Amino acid sequence: MPAFHPNRVHTIVFDLPSFVRDFRKEDWGGFREILTIFEQRGFRLYAVESDVPEGRWSGSPQVAYLSGPPQELIQANPALSNEGVFWVTSHPVTQAQLAEQNCWFAGDNSESEVADGLHFQHFADLLEILHPSRASAHDLAHLLVEVKRHSPQLPLTIGVGGPDDCGHAFVIAELMEALEELGQLVSGLDLTELLGMEFEAQSEARYWKSLQIRSWVLEEVLRPYSTGKQVVIESEPGLLESLEVTIFPFFAPPEGILLAWGGPLFLPDFEQLIDLRVHLDLSPRTATARLFEIDEREEFDQSFIETYQQREGRLYQNYLAEFDVESQLDYRIDFENLNAFRLKP
Repeated sequence: MPAFHPNRVHTIVFDLPSFVRDFRKEDWGGFREILTIFEQRGFRLYAVESDVPEGRWSGSPQVAYLSGPPQELIQANPALSNEGVFWVTSHPVTQAQLAEQNCWFAGDNSESEVADGLHFQHFADLLEILHPSRASAHDLAHLLVEVKRHSPQLPLTIGVGGPDDCGHAFVIAELMEALEELGQLVSGLDLTELLGMEFEAQSEARYWKSLQIRSWVLEEVLRPYSTGKQVVIESEPGLLESLEVTIFPFFAPPEGILLAWGGPLFLPDFEQLIDLRVHLDLSPRTATARLFEIDEREEFDQSFIETYQQREGRLYQNYLAEFDVESQLDYRIDFENLNAFRLKP
C-alpha cells in the first residue's frame, strides 16, 4: 500500500451502515458539519447506503450516494479503490478488501490498524487525519527545520509571496504553528500593508508604501538579521502606527527562523536578505474573489475577473515577469482552496 498522505486524497467514501447504527438525531447533525468541512476542503464525498431516507443528502453538503454492499460496489467499480480514494469503514471484510487493493481507509474498530488502515476514535479525528493545509505546513516546516539543522547559528529568512489580499495569513498561521510544534523559534514580519501593487508607481520606492518604511524593513530588520545579528526592537516605530506588521517588542535571534510575507516580496531589494522563497499560486478567478471578498465557491460575474486582470492582476503579472520571479522560487503552494492549501511537489 502506498504511504498515506492527505494531500494525495481527492475522494472520501463513507460506508455508513458500518458505523451509524447507533446514531442519534444530534449525531447526524454533527456528522453533517464534519462533511461540510470536508466539502470546503475540496474533497468529493460519497456515502454508501442501501436504503437512503428521502432528503438526507439534499442541499449542503454535496454528497453523492452509492447503493449496495461495499464489496460489490468496489468489484463493479475499480475507481472506488484507486489511489486518491479514502474509505471510512468499520467493516472488517471491507477493510481487508481495501487493504488487498492498496486503498487507504480508516475505521473506529481495533481491526483497522491490523489491516494496515488508520484508526480514529471520534469522527472529529478525521478532520485531523484529512487536513491538507496542516499536512502541507508540517511538510514545509520539516524541510525548513532540516535546512536550519545544518547551520543552526546562521540566520534563516523565509519569504512567502503571492498576489495582494490572497490570504497570506492562513498559510503563515499554519506554518508558524507547525514550526513551533517542532520546537523551532520563529519570528514574523507581515509586509502585506507595506508592499503592494497599489504602490507600483511610487517614484522613490517602487512597490513600497514609503521610502522610510522601506528603509526600516531593510536596514533595521532584515539586513542586520542576515549578517547574524540579533534584532531587538522594543517599541513600535511611529511610521508603523496603525499598521499590523509584527508584535512589539520584536525579537529575532539568529538561531531562529524569520518569516516575512507580502505581495511583491521578491524584488531586487530582498536579493541577499531572503534565503528561501515560497510562492502562493492562485488562478485569476480565485485571486479576483479574494481581492473583492467574494465567496470563491460561488459563481460570480466575469466582469470582476476582467477588472482584476486589467488592473491588479496585470500589475502582478508584470512584476513576476520583470523580476523573473519564477526562477527564484524554492517552493510553491497551490492556494486555490483557502481551506486546503497544498505544497506542490
